[in-house]
Amino acid sequence: MKALRNPPLYLRNPLRHMEPTARLRLVTWAFTFLASIIGVFLISVVALKYSTPTLGWVLTPLRSYGTTHSYHHVRVTGAKADVDSQTGNPPARLELSEFMNSAQRVDLYLQCHLELLNIDSSDKLSFYQIAAIHGGPYQAWDGVTGNVTFPNGYATHRSVLFPKQIISDCAIKLAKKYTEDVRPAYEAAASTLRIPYWDWAAKSWLPDIVTMPFRTVHTPKGLVNITNPLHHFAFPSGSVDELRAAASIHKEDPVIWTTGTTMRCPQLADHNETVSDQLRTLNTTLRTFQLFTELNGDYNHFASIGYWDVHQRVSIENIHNSVHLAVGTEMTVEAGAEWASSRLCGHMGSGFAAFDPLFYLHHANIDRIFALWQAIFPDSYVAPQISDLGTYLRPANLTDTIDTPLLPFFGKDGETPYTAATARDVRTFGYTYPELLDSSMSETELSVHVLQIVTRLYGGSDP
Repeated sequence: MKALRNPPLYLRNPLRHMEPTARLRLVTWAFTFLASIIGVFLISVVALKYSTPTLGWVLTPLRSYGTTHSYHHVRVTGAKADVDSQTGNPPARLELSEFMNSAQRVDLYLQCHLELLNIDSSDKLSFYQIAAIHGGPYQAWDGVTGNVTFPNGYATHRSVLFPKQIISDCAIKLAKKYTEDVRPAYEAAASTLRIPYWDWAAKSWLPDIVTMPFRTVHTPKGLVNITNPLHHFAFPSGSVDELRAAASIHKEDPVIWTTGTTMRCPQLADHNETVSDQLRTLNTTLRTFQLFTELNGDYNHFASIGYWDVHQRVSIENIHNSVHLAVGTEMTVEAGAEWASSRLCGHMGSGFAAFDPLFYLHHANIDRIFALWQAIFPDSYVAPQISDLGTYLRPANLTDTIDTPLLPFFGKDGETPYTAATARDVRTFGYTYPELLDSSMSETELSVHVLQIVTRLYGGSDP
């Protein structure tokens, strides 16, 4: 299915011309850019609990829309291993196919990701608890509670704040357990290990690694066939009924709760081909290029679907939603139809998307696109805008600004929540991207350099 160069409006901005109930469902899981930076990072460097003996105390309320209790808060600080002493650059997150070129890197990543999945779900640094920050089952995390009754996650929706630690620490420790003949290679891989990104705009198909139920890895004890932690997440015993009840609040189709694991439309004969077709139909490549070339460096237009009602322009939130649609629903676009209808058939299309391990590879790319956009337009950033949907902490129709707390994420002192201002630079969290590694460039030179890369990747023909 070839992407249209001049598609109808409902394909350029599919939520605008979607059935109202489907649109509401999609908006409920639209994540923020900056929460994505922090949330995806938290999955990749969650070892804070186990490596930091003393965490900060929060004793006072945090504004009127969210409170914390006297509590050890997780401090999101970043992996500091192997920062270049000359440039100051941390290791780069890699595109998934390049990431897979190192057997040692893949071995460490899969083993440590599996270890994260095996942390008891009652632990706030378990995969289950971290995934629940994004949306369902709409509950408090790390002691940060809200007073808003509207069922939603911490993510800000239709907001200019849409762009956001066991794996890194685990990999460093695990590498030391290999035999002497291979240990140096594993230690080198561990020192630069960062979560990879799935560049669905350049490679509009599901990566092979996420479609394999099992994977053979080289462990310190030899070759072992393991359950692939990137394929699915098995929900804790007894949790499915609770999650199904939370999903019913938003009237989500219960079909995704028929098994005890996350799913990606198993009833479709060739889901990978369906995803590829739907990504092309939704023009993710062209629309990604338009983000950098048609918005005149206007951050709020770039960031949020909240501008659609007036400007009808593409946004990164809109494109982000399209990827969730392509993976988690079966879409139908009828000739002459006023909207693209979709049938939920996977968790990526629901308010529980963050339980699918693919979510983090997707959001790492959202984070990357945001970082590239910042490099091209370094002087354009969050401007005040009213967010018409609430979150778990904030009522609807409050104004989001550069200083709005990105709760429940706290900085180094364990007391001060991140804001758009303090989370602006990805290097704060111990990583960067390949396009941004040349620190010898001036700001202007870097802007030109990154735009050339974006044009090469997304400005030509369909992938």
